[in-house]
Amino acid sequence: MDKWNHSTVHTILTQREYVGDVINFKTYSKSYKVKKHLENSEENMKIFLDVHKPIIDRDTWEKVQAKHGKTRKCTRKKRRTQYVFGASKMRGLRREFAISF
Repeated sequence: MDKWNHSTVHTILTQREYVGDVINFKTYSKSYKVKKHLENSEENMKIFLDVHKPIIDRDTWEKVQAKHGKTRKCTRKKRRTQYVFGASKMRGLRREFAISF
């Protein structure tokens, strides 16, 4: 018997695409030269309702959203460390002086 992973169930219950909707223009870039994509506001997104067969019915999805709060996308801020002296010296400095970059 196959079991569903909790992250799969969470994804289905939180992403609007599984209700049968298609969402365009979720992200944008300021220029074609800039590779970083920024999240678009919901007013600028184009949402098409009931385009394909849903995996979860809309009533259940809306109940989950009401219970969970608003629909949101988890974003993790990437932590980047710049090594001026090299990786091994930075590790030593961090341990010795408890420096956090």
